[in-house]
Amino acid sequence: MAIFRKIHTSFWSDTFVSELTEKEKLFYLYILTNERTTQLGVYEISKKQICFDLSYSIDLVSMLIKKFEKWNKIKYNNTTNEISVKNWDKYNLNPSSKVQVLVNKEIAKVKDKALIQYKYSSDTVSIHNPQEEEEEEEETKEKEIGGSIEPALPPLTLELEATTLPAPPREESEHKLIIHIKSNYPTVARLAQMTNKQAEELVATYKRESISKKLGAMENKKSLLKDYKSCFLTLKNWLDMDDNSRLVKQITTGETESEKRAREIKEREDSWKKRNI
Repeated sequence: MAIFRKIHTSFWSDTFVSELTEKEKLFYLYILTNERTTQLGVYEISKKQICFDLSYSIDLVSMLIKKFEKWNKIKYNNTTNEISVKNWDKYNLNPSSKVQVLVNKEIAKVKDKALIQYKYSSDTVSIHNPQEEEEEEEETKEKEIGGSIEPALPPLTLELEATTLPAPPREESEHKLIIHIKSNYPTVARLAQMTNKQAEELVATYKRESISKKLGAMENKKSLLKDYKSCFLTLKNWLDMDDNSRLVKQITTGETESEKRAREIKEREDSWKKRNI
């Protein structure tokens, strides 16, 4: 049976929506209507899947999630990959008794129950005020330490927490080639991903333009996910089929290709000289 998501016409006249950028509007509409949504408004979806469906980079998706969390529109659990949409009922409310039975079943499937509490909490403020938040955090810090530290120190500590805590450690440690693949080749990124060591091996062995060319060809292959499993092995095999893809071609004598050609030319010249003597 087909599943449909209804969006009220007031969505586009909503003050919050009208002030969003083009990418932010599409992201907000997507989290309300994508195929993984539920009647509850709390569902599981990975950042990687959002990247693939919207053709956004992983950095852009992470930034948008943080923005909408600050605006109190969503809450996302990076561990369970679950998202809770605050105003889900505003645009998708269905009072049907059958729907309510389905909602109760969906509640039992949610891994992070705090996301359900967030959705039904009475706090519906969507305006983000950094100054008020900083003042409240500073006041809390002063109460905890008894006001013994200089006033300038607490804001500095809060600023460091705000910039370091949200960053996922896994993404920071990934090799640049892996990040490049996830950001620009969503289909290739769905293959079993390579390790940092494998990515470094490819970069050290093959030309960058050859790597990009082969990645583009893999991305455009319709049967890629059906025919191949490993991103590293597939890319390496495709690169090895091109003689000019390597940075330096070595032969058994230890000579480079250019040195080999120069030696062969010189040998032919010496041979002609001996014949003419």
